[in-house]
Amino acid sequence: MATLYQEINLALSGMWQSLANFGEEAKSTFELAGYYSTEVEPGLRVISYNSNYGFFENFYTLVLEEEMPEYFDMMDYIESELEAARENGEKVNITQSQKCLLLHLIITSYYIAS
Repeated sequence: MATLYQEINLALSGMWQSLANFGEEAKSTFELAGYYSTEVEPGLRVISYNSNYGFFENFYTLVLEEEMPEYFDMMDYIESELEAARENGEKVNITQSQKCLLLHLIITSYYIAS
């Protein structure tokens, strides 16, 4: 059963598909939990992160237990996309709607490990 967020993401993905250059994988991850990755041009990738997950300064956006699998899937996805971008020599622009300490820690660890 789809959550309210997934229903909203499904509606938005149809509106944004051509603008955001959604491939099938990007459309699928966006519809599931509001995140995606797309190649803008050779050597440049955009990763859009659903920063409602992990935004602990707003009580209403705390990750609920039933949303934890989507959150961990998203974090694994971001790590895998960053790793692939590094291996392919791509630059990455990460977008989010609000600051997120958890994402900052992941990105920092990739730059330190490089």
